[in-house]
Amino acid sequence: MNLRPCFLTRFLRDRRGVAAIEAAIYLPALLAILLGFFDLYHFLMITQRIERTAASTADLVARNPGGTSGLTNNNSLTNTTDIATFFAAAQQLAYPITDLTSAGRVIITYVTNVSGTPTIQWQCFGPYKTVNTNLSSQIGSTGGTPTLPTGLPMGVGDGTIAVEVYYAFNPFSISKGFVSSSLSSPTTIYKRFFYRPRLLGVIAMTPAPPC
Repeated sequence: MNLRPCFLTRFLRDRRGVAAIEAAIYLPALLAILLGFFDLYHFLMITQRIERTAASTADLVARNPGGTSGLTNNNSLTNTTDIATFFAAAQQLAYPITDLTSAGRVIITYVTNVSGTPTIQWQCFGPYKTVNTNLSSQIGSTGGTPTLPTGLPMGVGDGTIAVEVYYAFNPFSISKGFVSSSLSSPTTIYKRFFYRPRLLGVIAMTPAPPC
């Protein structure tokens, strides 16, 4: 008697263990998708926080608490008119991001138009002077002609505070493709905001940068 056909029939009809096999196949893919969506949400949240940090810091500087005396550059956290206090405020505004000083950079730039041509009067990097120096200002450097947004009015005597914030977002390795076009390096988030000074057209700084 040939039992081979019967054995094959029973083997093909046997569904035991199918669920375990299917789970082993699908669970890794589902986990990767879930991590991808989590990273995407995290990326959007971090991007929003960086944007708000840039906007709020620019607004604080534009309020110019120094009044007609301008700002100081003495690396003092107890003097509310010192530029160092704004960098400290940026770190607080970035919370829950706690590694802004190591994984990002904040740049505060003041642009003025004294003679008809906008010029960068001063630019400060604060505690980020020696951190992530490859993240340079996209507006320009001190003494140069700034790259300003199209349509931003800059009449003679006007001034503008610009704050740029960089942050290196590093997603999970398994989900980097969801938020980054490069699988070998973090995604650099960059946001900037421009604000007019509230009290003065020109904000002086004493002593002069670097800062």
